Amino acid sequence: MNILLSAFLFLGTSVPFSHEYSMGAPDSACIRMQPGHTFDPQTSEPPVMLTLEKDQVAPGGSIRLKLEGLSGGSFKGFIIQARQVGNEDNQVGSFETEQASYMTCGRGIHNSLTHQSSADKQSVEALWKAPQDFEGEVVFRYSAVVAYDKYWVRMETPQVRVTRSAPQETTEASESPVFVDGIQFPEEDQPTETSSSTSFTNFDSGLEDASQSSESESSRDTLFSTTATTTTTTTTTTTTTTPELTTETSSLESDNPIFIGCGSSKSCFGIPQDCINTGGCQAVVSYEPSGTDWLFKVTGKSDGYIAVGLSSDERMGDDLTTACYYDQGLGEIQIQSGVNNGYSNEVLTPPQFAIHDFKGSYEDGYISCEYKRPSTVEVPKLVRTLDLGKDKFVIFLAEGGFGSGQIFKHRSKDKSAEPQALGIVSNLEAHSKLFIKLHGSFMIGAWILSASIGIILARYFKQTWLGSKCCKVDQWFIWHRFCMLTTWGLTIAGFILIFLELDGWTEIPISDNPHAVLGCITTGLCFMQPLIALLRCHPEHKQRPIFNWIHWFIGNAAQLVGIVAIFFAVELDKAQLPKETDYLLAAFVAFHFLMHVILSILMCTSDMRKEKQGYSAYPMRSLNGKGYPDYDEVKRDAPGGGIRKFFLVIYILVDCVLATALILLVVYAPIRPTLEDIGILRPQ
Repeated sequence: MNILLSAFLFLGTSVPFSHEYSMGAPDSACIRMQPGHTFDPQTSEPPVMLTLEKDQVAPGGSIRLKLEGLSGGSFKGFIIQARQVGNEDNQVGSFETEQASYMTCGRGIHNSLTHQSSADKQSVEALWKAPQDFEGEVVFRYSAVVAYDKYWVRMETPQVRVTRSAPQETTEASESPVFVDGIQFPEEDQPTETSSSTSFTNFDSGLEDASQSSESESSRDTLFSTTATTTTTTTTTTTTTTPELTTETSSLESDNPIFIGCGSSKSCFGIPQDCINTGGCQAVVSYEPSGTDWLFKVTGKSDGYIAVGLSSDERMGDDLTTACYYDQGLGEIQIQSGVNNGYSNEVLTPPQFAIHDFKGSYEDGYISCEYKRPSTVEVPKLVRTLDLGKDKFVIFLAEGGFGSGQIFKHRSKDKSAEPQALGIVSNLEAHSKLFIKLHGSFMIGAWILSASIGIILARYFKQTWLGSKCCKVDQWFIWHRFCMLTTWGLTIAGFILIFLELDGWTEIPISDNPHAVLGCITTGLCFMQPLIALLRCHPEHKQRPIFNWIHWFIGNAAQLVGIVAIFFAVELDKAQLPKETDYLLAAFVAFHFLMHVILSILMCTSDMRKEKQGYSAYPMRSLNGKGYPDYDEVKRDAPGGGIRKFFLVIYILVDCVLATALILLVVYAPIRPTLEDIGILRPQ
């Protein structure tokens, strides 16, 4: 017994109460920021300095900071925090960097930085982001280790003011960081602070907390393991439904619980674009760490489903999806996991794959659900493992209909701007649709407006305004050339913009939607037309009729194919146009055809009244080789010029109204909810 006791005492006094943290300080070193051993902190001027790019920032704004050794010196370890003045125990905001590791302190996420290794370093740069719901004074506090016996603690920068009156910055977000132990604990699971006697040791490896036991460190390593995979789930469904189904379009109220903590303790994304900040959200998804899992919450106005997708890029395909849908037959909310294969979705087996703690409700036409996913999800259909704590994702959010046991194509959809780690707390910005909107507007302006007017002028007004020339050129030809060059410029610009947006060819199969192919054909014909016009022969040349037919055919074919391509564009997800847009396009086609009929009749009447025989407004009639006067040889307007001008004015006015309406639908898409609210469109 004495031998065993002696051995026990020997082991107890021989094992040092310290651990190496070569990857940075542990999370429990949040408060004191001080190593503890026989050496006291230095009181001299520190050889390192933390500099900030500015002294005030707006809520949600960012400040760049840099910790660097002075006079070319280096340092080994550090901790950096931002703390609220007057409440120094409260860490504020979050950091973004790839040059350091993150610490979880208090209730925030990524609100402290520490070193990644014990190697000498001359500088470390990071981006600090202020909470969107915070205003006040902040001070940056930092500690640095130069050598085992030389360290400085709790140094502070001048105060930074977070205020809405600060100048708004336009700063490109830095690259999202790689997670290192980047999981936030619930309050009850957070590492507890040690007393003032907490000691640190082994400063060659950085700041370390010696009070943590081997057992707790071992459990911590197990807790943060990223090799475990969850494939089975236990799900509890709680459903509340209203007796009747409502389909009236409305937005979420600003006091909806899902908005609590957005941008400060969790990330949020909504549709339509920027609705988290401006209001009027149709659907919202939020996500935040919950222990070793990730908690997702989804709320929106829908009688069908709201779906969330996690994508590694900005394209649909190979994405993990989650759909919360209202099953009217069962009268309850259900949930299912799926995988996007291109633009189709395949439900996983079981449907609640890697989902647990599910709760759902349907009340007053609103779907609400929340669920958890493990940090690591191995998806067989994707042939890869998703690490929700480290990987970067683009968030897709969609709303659509559900019936007969299946999910229909979404009615509205949006995605976040770029891949971002889930642990970066922010209100996500939607992907910019500028190029798409410009592409659509340019093509409508080209083929609905300018090309149509140019073709009308060339076909029916060659014998009009002959007494008014500019540089010896008739008015019809000047305006025809202007319209067609405008068409050419808008088409080429729109063609380039959509390829820049897609970064290549579309993933939509031609059999599903031939818009892309039709657009390329239109652009090719349009590009050829002015080149062919430059090669035209003299009006009296025997080959001139052939040119006339070729020029006529290519111009009209380009417009025809272009308008058909616009019809197909209405069906594209990226366009986000209401299906009623087809009615406006059909109205234009009908009006365009009617005006051709009216003007053709007027031209035939004018031909019959001409005194000079053999002259025709239709150059294609000269295919038999008979010549016709050039427009420069005609000195007066053909009969009926006044009535033709009247119908031209009518055509231009109506064409401008229709084109403007179509362009507004493109620019303000998705606009269906607004049109439904004001009664122009019926709710779907």
